[in-house]
Amino acid sequence: MGMSEHNSESINVSQAADYLKTLDFLFNPMEPVDSHYNARIEQSLPLDAVLFDIYGTLLISEAGDIGLTALDKEGRDSDFSLKAGSLEKTFSFSSLKAGLVELIREEHSHIRKADPRILYPEVDIIRLWDRVFRREFTDSFSSIDLAEAALRFEVMSNRVALMPGAVDILSFLRGRSLTLGIVSNAQFYTPLLMEYLSAMSLEQMGFDADCLSWSYRCGCGKPDQKIFEDPMNILSARGVEPGRVLYVGNDMLNDIATAASLGLKTALFAGDRRSLRLREDDERVRGVRPDFVITSLVQLKQIVQAG
Repeated sequence: MGMSEHNSESINVSQAADYLKTLDFLFNPMEPVDSHYNARIEQSLPLDAVLFDIYGTLLISEAGDIGLTALDKEGRDSDFSLKAGSLEKTFSFSSLKAGLVELIREEHSHIRKADPRILYPEVDIIRLWDRVFRREFTDSFSSIDLAEAALRFEVMSNRVALMPGAVDILSFLRGRSLTLGIVSNAQFYTPLLMEYLSAMSLEQMGFDADCLSWSYRCGCGKPDQKIFEDPMNILSARGVEPGRVLYVGNDMLNDIATAASLGLKTALFAGDRRSLRLREDDERVRGVRPDFVITSLVQLKQIVQAG
């Protein structure tokens, strides 16, 4: 591919999904950890759409999030091999992790300098793996080499599992003819993980392809309002008012405060202590109160107004 840089749009999604299946041995059963938080559902609402966060909401996440939050988590070190065609090199997992953290922070700084309006920049993880491979293998690697390394690294650094009740509630909401969407800090592998763990495509789960917003494609992540723009513009064009859209997430800043600032109804998911982010000392959430608090995804059935 010459000296041009790979990015996530160069990934063969089908190949990456097939490779993910070979990592099945790295997936272990996980259960939510009780947050000892109480649900609060005082009424039901007339809704036209429900938008979801992924990590810590639809997926149990060992690190509770993605990106630097996951990479900063301490973990047991192990060997990690990078393969490029017939070449293979072995590294310390922790040294690679430290290198990626440094690259992410450098990229964040570069993005902010290039456009000071971007307060919460997001990287494309494949571009960073491209830099790692270019340093170690010069040009003798392909996009699938990068995708496989990124997938394996992610599964090893941030174990995930489907949140209990996720499939059930999506089926219920789909049966109520609600538009379903996703607004999530994510990388190319996030939808692949959702599909692998549920054994269904996003479409089969009921998600509207026009209402999916991933931070790596936006170039910014929550709590930036911009990540909500595309789904909300689509819904607006269909005549859906923000007040008839419910956003479900586990983070008081990234999810609840940001969605509420756009006029959406909000449900704080407090079903897993690992990922519950109350941000009680953060001034940006001062005075913010979610419309609902749920401790199980199936409790959303109580929020959706009948009829």
